[in-house]
Amino acid sequence: MNLIRSQHKLIYNTCFLALAVALTSDLFLQGLPEKLFYLVSYVGIIFTVHHAWLNRRLPVENHALLAFMIALVLMAAARIIWGACFKHTDWKDIHDNYVVGGKRFLLAAFILFWFYKARDQLNKTSLTVAIALILAGLIYTLWFAFQAHANNDPRIKLTADAATTASYLTVFVSLTCLYLAFQRFKSSAFSILLFFTILGVNVTLVILTETRSAVLYAPVMYVLFFIMNYRKIHKAVLYSCLAAFLVVIIGTPYAIWDRMSQIKSDIDNYHQNNDTSIGARFSIWKSGWHSVNFGVVGQNSDDRTEKARNYIVKYERNNPEAWKNVAYHLHNDLLEVLSLHGVLGIVALLSFYITGMIFALSKKMRRNNGVMFIVLPAFLFGLADTVLIQGNTVLLICICLAMMVTAYRHGSEEAEI
Repeated sequence: MNLIRSQHKLIYNTCFLALAVALTSDLFLQGLPEKLFYLVSYVGIIFTVHHAWLNRRLPVENHALLAFMIALVLMAAARIIWGACFKHTDWKDIHDNYVVGGKRFLLAAFILFWFYKARDQLNKTSLTVAIALILAGLIYTLWFAFQAHANNDPRIKLTADAATTASYLTVFVSLTCLYLAFQRFKSSAFSILLFFTILGVNVTLVILTETRSAVLYAPVMYVLFFIMNYRKIHKAVLYSCLAAFLVVIIGTPYAIWDRMSQIKSDIDNYHQNNDTSIGARFSIWKSGWHSVNFGVVGQNSDDRTEKARNYIVKYERNNPEAWKNVAYHLHNDLLEVLSLHGVLGIVALLSFYITGMIFALSKKMRRNNGVMFIVLPAFLFGLADTVLIQGNTVLLICICLAMMVTAYRHGSEEAEI
């Protein structure tokens, strides 16, 4: 404890850089990100317990932060309790991913609290190095993606289990890098250059995954970030940026137009042929709602799958694509959690979304908080897919949340344009 007090700034910045390495390497490495996250979490636990003990008689000064921490703990509790209640299942991978994800949500609460409370310890060198590391990792990932695409991989997966998951991971990492870059360089010309570099890399990666929800939502996240943060810039620069956004918003869906146009044809032909990507989703959602268990801790994967498949066979013309995929997840986070984790799970998930947004938009955070740009896309992606099921995705989201609460205090502001 004395070591942490005397070398707090060094420890904080070292852990910050460790998470930066974990964040960027998660796109192309396995093993290292988890180890770094766990090491940082142990320090976060020590700091949080020590801080709580020293300030045990003082009133809570940030209720929004406390509420978000409670939501993370509740997310952990819902998943761990569900895992303990339903150990015996044929779908062991689903069980293990949820339990591991629950543990990571719990550890994230401590890291997030520490990173927020000690955010004034972050120095310019660490922040600059972290930005360089993450951006270098994104560029390497892009090169890796081009290599995979050249080897006849039409939809890149990176280290994820599916192309859709890979697209979400790149968006979370890129938005985190974007936030850190703004913290470091504010509205300077170099900051805007970094903004569009990150945007270009991320959009290209998303296009290579051909994930429709990411193609639609990712550019919107960048426009929203720009509007919220880059206010003090010259009008000519602003108009140029808006023109560039218009090109990205129109051009990104056009780059995968075959898959985008497929949405309309799948919907139009649903009643004649539901064995399509969109048709399967409709069948999965309907069967998923039919399989919902409103118990406190829900049901196991086997029971959910059996109910959903029986519904598909009886009411969805035995949709083969839906019948196959419903065993893994329901392509909607809210429906997935309600069907498996019951009332406790859905309350925890809604608390995560709501308290995350409240914390992100609270007066104490103002423009020094990027949590919204993790929670909001996680919610939007979760409307058409299951984002929070995989342990690795939860790991990356937890790292992003921790880094998004940091705030570099400038000694002197860079020149703004």
